[in-house]
Amino acid sequence: MKNKKIMKVGLVIILLIMSVVLMSETVAEPPSNFSEPGAGLSVDNPYLISNLANLRWLSETMSAWGTATRRFHYLQTADIDATETRHWNQGAGFSPIGYGHHEEYLRRHFMSNYDGGGYTISNLYINRPNQDHVGLFGRVDRSVVSNLTLEGVYVIGYDYVGGMVGGITTDSVNINAFAWLNNNNVHGRVQGNLQVGGLVGSVIHRRTEVFHSYANVNVLGTDFVGGLIGALIQATIRESAAFGYVSGAWCVGGLIGMVAFGTSLNTPVINCFATGNVNGNDHVGGLVGYNMSGIIDKSYSIGVHSEKSNHP
Repeated sequence: MKNKKIMKVGLVIILLIMSVVLMSETVAEPPSNFSEPGAGLSVDNPYLISNLANLRWLSETMSAWGTATRRFHYLQTADIDATETRHWNQGAGFSPIGYGHHEEYLRRHFMSNYDGGGYTISNLYINRPNQDHVGLFGRVDRSVVSNLTLEGVYVIGYDYVGGMVGGITTDSVNINAFAWLNNNNVHGRVQGNLQVGGLVGSVIHRRTEVFHSYANVNVLGTDFVGGLIGALIQATIRESAAFGYVSGAWCVGGLIGMVAFGTSLNTPVINCFATGNVNGNDHVGGLVGYNMSGIIDKSYSIGVHSEKSNHP
């Protein structure tokens, strides 16, 4: 009898220790080379993001996001398991890099370059249903995000929600300002209200390109909902694809919810495809929900799409 009681007590202690470990939070730490002269200022000498502590530091350090005149370079050097983000910030999870949820963050974008190095961030958790610009990166401007995979991502936001980036835009009057998403992949689930996409919620700028990127994401939203991008405005996407299920109400597409304001300078959609099923009420398409004014070239869908309204 005593042995059984001892075993039960031992089991309780083990479970308590395990719960403490699971609920513990990684403390933010700057990159290991943060203090080295010249580090972070060039693509040849980037800041090194090696673990979850470094990633948390980047998300919570506004001065590390860069400005229009001071751009930083980051290189991820290992796979990062972000499972514990489920317990961060009283259940709200990871705080997006750029355009955080505090008032002092308003109109602060991520304006630097992040190279994933071909590595993965797994099980990233964000649950911020009342916050705009939600994703690993909340809002980016004149940035390059490349060579990164998000595996098992779970993202909930309000407007401008994406697995990797909530919104790409610019406040610059410089017509040469740009943003690129290149060679990125997202797998998981994304949910929001307006402008919701598996990779990016909203892309607005004629000098922005998304290419060689893929999303296998179940995407749920209301309006402007796409398997890869919610709304593509004046920008270009090429050699990219979406594979997940997409559901919304208005302007819902297997690849993109809405394409708008294509110009003579760009063809918005080139060499892309979607395979997932799509469900919505109005303006629903297997590839694009609503093409307001853009050329779609050498692109297709094979998923089934259903539209509940009688809109032609």
